[in-house]
Order: sequence, then structure tokens, then C-alpha cells
Amino acid sequence: YNPNVGAVTSINCTSCPTFSTSPAASSALSACLCNAGFYSDGLSPWSCQKCESGKYNPSVGATGSASCLTCPDNTFSTESSSICYCNAGYYGSGGSDCASCASGKYNPSVGQTSFTACLACPQFGGAVNGSVQCDCNAGYYGDSTTCTACPEGTFKEAAGAGNLSTACSTCTSDSSTFGTAASAAEDCVCNAGFYGLPGNSCQACAAGKYNAQRNQTSESSCLDCAGSSEGSSDCPTA
Repeated sequence: YNPNVGAVTSINCTSCPTFSTSPAASSALSACLCNAGFYSDGLSPWSCQKCESGKYNPSVGATGSASCLTCPDNTFSTESSSICYCNAGYYGSGGSDCASCASGKYNPSVGQTSFTACLACPQFGGAVNGSVQCDCNAGYYGDSTTCTACPEGTFKEAAGAGNLSTACSTCTSDSSTFGTAASAAEDCVCNAGFYGLPGNSCQACAAGKYNAQRNQTSESSCLDCAGSSEGSSDCPTA
């Protein structure tokens, strides 16, 4: 602003106080008003304070902290914001019209305005409404881009993200699964030469006995075989 008549250069224009602005051709300090996202604290018209995080003020020249409005559900703001932005997992113009990404889709980024920001989960993955990532199904590991079957001898009981070493649990000693993508500890069955309940510890057939079949639950499955060692899966003389 410039309160003086006859000024000839821009150097005669005085800047408004911090966090305030004025229209073009303003001639008085009173034309300086707090920017959107700020409010006058009442100490003077130009003592402008920031709206706190989670609130916003869309108007120039607001007075009092009540001018800072709480962001609607599923939105956020940083301090001194004039608008709110959609949370990750949602899209829209902010304000009050953020819609959740549909089931089976996700959005990892904040402030997205279009439904195209909602990305489809990969095969063997899923997501609930408003998700920021996809979870691989039980029996699969990975992230929002790829879900891979847990290998034979491992299992994963619940949906979730994670790499092979953190997501897929290893079967107990002397047991394994029938193929990949096992989804329960009970999918682990005792190897040939051993016996026990699925998902539990396995006992070796004693020396002089053998068991040629997987998934045997009783010691009675161990058959006589002279000369066989402990945990044998075959009998050389059988």
C-alpha cells in the first residue's frame, strides 16, 4: 500500500505485515487483511495468526480463532491452510466431498482429487473401502503391486502385507505342505518317516520301522523293517 500522493515508483509502496495482503492500488495500512488460512487475533487488525493443523479458513480478513473451521471427516490440513485435503484412501476436492476408494482398490497418496487415483489390487490381494494399501490374501505374501504364493513348507493364516520372511511362517520340523499358498498351520503335515497331527510336532518312526506316506497321524503307521534307521521313509528290503 502507499498512503502518499504523487509517488512515482514502486519503492514508495510499503509491504503489508506478515501473513497479510491488500488489493492492488491500496492507499492505507487498513487495506491489509489477514490471508486465508490466518486470522486476526484482535490485538490489531494485522496481527495475523495461523490456523492450526486439522483446521482451515478459506476467507481473507477473518477475525478470531473461530474463523478456523475443523476439517471434515476423511480430510486433513497443515497449519495455515485455506482448504482441507482428502486423506490417503480417499479422493475428491477436499472440503466435505471426499469419497472412499471402493473395496478392492487403494490410494496411498493424500490430496487426490479423482477416482483414477484409486488403484486396483493385484491378483490374490484385496482391500476394504478407504484403504491406503492392499493386503495379500492368506497364503500369499507381497505388497500392493504383487502377491505371491507362500512356497511349499510355509503358510500364512491371515490377509496382510509383508515379504516372504516376515509373512510366511515355516512348518514345524519334519513337516511340510501339499503345494504352495497354504493358509493354515494345519496345512503342515508330517513327512514320510514321521507321524503326528497336522500343525503339530512330528515324531520319527523308530529304528527298525518305516513309513512311506505323508500325513500319517499315528505311530501305528510305522511298519516293521529290519535294519531301517530312525525316521525312514522306505524299507530297502520291502
